[in-house]
Amino acid sequence: ISTRARYVADRIIVFIRDTKLECSEPFIWKMKPFIAIALFSMVACGTSSERAVHKALQAGNADIHAERYEDAITAYSAAPKDPSALFGLGNANHRLAKWLESAAAYNDALQLQPDSVKGPTFYNLGTTQARYAFAADSISKKAAKDFTGIVIEGNDIAQKVEGIVMRDSLWKLSIQMSKVFDSTLVASKTSLRNALKVDPSNEDARYNLMVVQNTIDKLKKEEEERRKKNGDDKDKEETKLTAMALQLVQRADSLVEQYRFNEALDVLEGGLKRDPSLKKEEEYMKKLETVTDAAKAE
Repeated sequence: ISTRARYVADRIIVFIRDTKLECSEPFIWKMKPFIAIALFSMVACGTSSERAVHKALQAGNADIHAERYEDAITAYSAAPKDPSALFGLGNANHRLAKWLESAAAYNDALQLQPDSVKGPTFYNLGTTQARYAFAADSISKKAAKDFTGIVIEGNDIAQKVEGIVMRDSLWKLSIQMSKVFDSTLVASKTSLRNALKVDPSNEDARYNLMVVQNTIDKLKKEEEERRKKNGDDKDKEETKLTAMALQLVQRADSLVEQYRFNEALDVLEGGLKRDPSLKKEEEYMKKLETVTDAAKAE
């Protein structure tokens, strides 16, 4: 079972890597380059630490211009904590679509920069967050689409288990990336606003902020329409799990993560006898039955 789970995990990694980023509106992806670094970089003379920073900046900048982004990351990372090197580190990671590492470097740079030169860093951070958000949205939509395309059928238990694990993995991935999309868009909006506070003439930041805000407004409208379509919240109360049922489902989820499928099934089936609201989780129980049958067959 664990081997199949690892196989599915590998497929999910490939799935994420191969998903193309989609954005419904044109977005300005260009980053603020080394003019921002020049504003607060150190000179070559001075202490050993300052000389180390200067050397790292020279090497990192040269690697960026030559599109040797992995080498640039190594060069900038060798510098003692310095806002210029951190800014360059953010740019290098951005070029490799390492959005989280890029954002972390820009955030570290902001902690060390004087307020007067934070504009380019806020802009690059906001743009990086937007790219991460739209990438997450693309992954979420593709995962949801592929989820619906997996049909669990036939008599081969091994194939059923693989299909179930893959479907659940895609569904969880879709939900997770949807949450990342929402939260990271809000973070991007804040960063781009901060960029404009420092430099109101930054038209790229102004345009990207407009795109981000339009996307957020669109999401809110879609959520409102979804709620209207699904009816009043009061009507949904009857289908909700009780607090005890939720605890049992969480316990079962924890056991599943440990590949203790039979115990997870026992938890849910025993809970159903005491709490009828767990009837909502019948499909979950059926999946666990299939997995436990496969384990017995092995």
